[in-house]
This record gives sequence, C-alpha cells and structure tokens, in this order.
Amino acid sequence: MLLVRHIAAARACRRFPAALEYVRAGRVHLTGLALLSNRLTEANHVELLDAAAGRSKADIELLIRTRFPRPDVPESIRPVLALAGVGAGCADAEGGAGCACDAGCASHDGSHAGCAGCAASGVVEWRRCLRIGFMWSSR
Repeated sequence: MLLVRHIAAARACRRFPAALEYVRAGRVHLTGLALLSNRLTEANHVELLDAAAGRSKADIELLIRTRFPRPDVPESIRPVLALAGVGAGCADAEGGAGCACDAGCASHDGSHAGCAGCAASGVVEWRRCLRIGFMWSSR
C-alpha cells in the first residue's frame, strides 16, 4: 500500500507542480496528497492543498467527505412478502384460520412442500429464503 500512495502522490505532483511545493515545504504529507489526488482539478487544486496544509490524515479524510459528499444509496430493502406476491403465507401454521394460498393446502407443517397453490404463489420460495437467511445470520 505504501508504494500505491507514493505513486498516487507522484502523479498528483506531475499534474499539479504546486502540489510538489506543498510536499517539499512539509505543508502536506504524501498520504494526504494521495488522498486528495483523485479530487484535484485545475480549478480547485490550490484551494484544496491550502485547506489540507498542516492537517492529519483523519482531518484530510473529513475535508474530502465534507467537500465531496457521496450520493445517498438507493433503498434496496424490500419486504419478503412483496417479493413472493402473497399475503401472509400460511395463517394456519402460525395459529390462524387457514392457508393464504388459493388452493387451501392440507399440509400445515410450515413447509407447504406438497401444495401446488403455495408453490405457484411463492410461499415455498420465500419461506426457504427466510430459513437460509436465518442460517447465515445465526453463524
């Protein structure tokens, strides 16, 4: 990793000779310059180097985060029931009044393996996914 930082700093110095002067004077360290190297442009390099002068690595990371905020991640968590396209699964297995699939399966052990209506509506798939997810999260 040390070599990568030196290379990034050297490339920044080649693109912006003013950065080399900041490093020579000891105002910006190589790690800080490497962190800034992807953000430096012709328009902002002097301003960013002045802002980073005399700061620690953590301070420079904070400077980058405040000046160049990352976009919000789109929400990708969806309810499992919405993916399966069913209402509540088998209500009888949870102590309710009957099966939520249209076929009204007789196997209420929670598996719905023998029910064509549950297989068609996705009850079997989302229950299997929940079991796999639970196994992975409990490790």
